Amino acid sequence: MTQALSENIAIYSPHTAVDAAPGGVNDWLCDVLGSGESRPIEQTLELDPEQALKLVTFIPTEHAEALRMALGRAGAGRIGNYFECAASSPGQGSFRPGEGANPYIGSVGQTEVVEELRVEMVCARKHLALVSEALKQAHPYEEAAWEVYALEPRPRHASGMGRLHELGKPATLAELVSRVKVGLGPRLYPRGSERGPQGGAADQPRPAVCVVAPAAACSEVASERARRSGAALHRGDASPRRAGSRRLGLQRDPVYPLPSSVATPQLAQRVRDELPELELVIL
Repeated sequence: MTQALSENIAIYSPHTAVDAAPGGVNDWLCDVLGSGESRPIEQTLELDPEQALKLVTFIPTEHAEALRMALGRAGAGRIGNYFECAASSPGQGSFRPGEGANPYIGSVGQTEVVEELRVEMVCARKHLALVSEALKQAHPYEEAAWEVYALEPRPRHASGMGRLHELGKPATLAELVSRVKVGLGPRLYPRGSERGPQGGAADQPRPAVCVVAPAAACSEVASERARRSGAALHRGDASPRRAGSRRLGLQRDPVYPLPSSVATPQLAQRVRDELPELELVIL
């Protein structure tokens, strides 16, 4: 590592990241099993820092546009490559100014009903102080009503641990193992690695659903999902100790050889396609 640093050589050593990513190990294994539709077992959740908070305020309709612009300049309303993003919905606001108040609309002691817009914009935590100050400056009311909510992470499309792979048509376990041996090579599936559910035969008809779990991080969840559905289980991390107890099919005894044998050439080709000028060495 020290020598690589001294030579300005970057070392990229992906593991779980290349499993979970769209078009990564999970999807390569699904391609080997046969054409069909796949979805993650445990979907990756993420939250854009620019959308960590939701700012909500209420303002007279005629002032809403100026407020949206002011909040946008302060950093609110950024969604990807779009700026000043906002949602507005009409409603009525009511209030009664008390002694010492200096109302923009209405009189002290009199209840006032005003046509207002509810304005909502996302906001990064780092921008909140500046955005709140901009709100107070742009809002005509002496006491502006505003709220801030924390937002939850959202699923990332097609990204996550493991895959539920629904084949275009059912296949026997023997057929699935044959496809895997052709796609990955017989070295990864030695003789006798084909086992049907509850000790069933390899030529027993299988459902059209396969559970793919190339990494230990999701193997237990995948095993349970396969048990409940009767699906074929394709695990990439089955150790010799565990292999004897797994009878759902398509298991391998070597401990996680997949990245070096399958993922590395695929990943290397992707890097070459994206960075053709880069000299890539696979160790």
